Order: sequence, then structure tokens, then C-alpha cells
Amino acid sequence: MSQVLKLHRFILVVSILALSAEAFAYKAVVNFTIDGFESGAPEGTVSGSIEVELNDANNEVIAITSVALAINGHTFQISELGFSEYRNFNIIGAQGEGLGSATGISHGSPFDFWILWNKDSGLPKEFAYTGGIDGIHQSNQFQAFSIVVVP
Repeated sequence: MSQVLKLHRFILVVSILALSAEAFAYKAVVNFTIDGFESGAPEGTVSGSIEVELNDANNEVIAITSVALAINGHTFQISELGFSEYRNFNIIGAQGEGLGSATGISHGSPFDFWILWNKDSGLPKEFAYTGGIDGIHQSNQFQAFSIVVVP
């Protein structure tokens, strides 16, 4: 078999794999508004949206493509966010130096958060954040929560 033919086969296989990977993911926007934080929390209500790519087979987050979220004067950037999955929950949160990790809240971080939702039912579980006041401010009182598929 000629080298050119081998190269063409290789390119064809890589192209098919790339198209297959794209076919098994879809974009969605997670919109949320949470209140019910304890008295004295820096923010009484937190609202935001995060655009993600979800795996079509199990609705697991595979990428974050945009974020619109500000907490206690800090506007989050995509580069500050990470994601993970635990059992049947998607977790998105701040990560990196001084920000904690997507799978946990850092007590010493001035700007950290996470949001959890059930990837099977699409129902929210919890939102927690840190702020200027020491401690973690947590609530499961979602006033609004939706996962909207986008083209």
C-alpha cells in the first residue's frame, strides 16, 4: 500500500472519529436563581447562567463554553471554572490558585462556588459560595433552574 493511500486512510479515520465525537455532544445553557442563604451572607440571591457541552449518552458536562455569573463583586471567567461528575450529579465550580476546586469549596477562598444538579433528572441539588464573610454560604432553594438546549 502506498504511503499516500495510508495517509488518506488515516485522515479519513481521524475525520470520522472527530465527527462521531461531535455527534455525541450537545450545547445547553444552565440558568439559575438561588436564594435562602443564611442571614448575613454577602449575597442573598445569586443568579447566573453557564453554557456547557453535555455528553449525549449520559448528560455529563464535557466542556464549559461561556459563563455569566458575578458573586460578591467578582465576575467569573471561563478560565476560572472547572467541572466534574459525582455519582449522578454534574458539578461546576471555580477552580485554580486561590479559587478552590470544582469538586469542593475552599474555606479560605474569597471567590469560590459550586452548583450541582442531577444529570439524569435535570433537577438542581445545591449551590454554595464563599465571599467576603468567612465560611461557606449554601442553599438548595432554587427560585429558578433550567437547562435549555441551544443549537
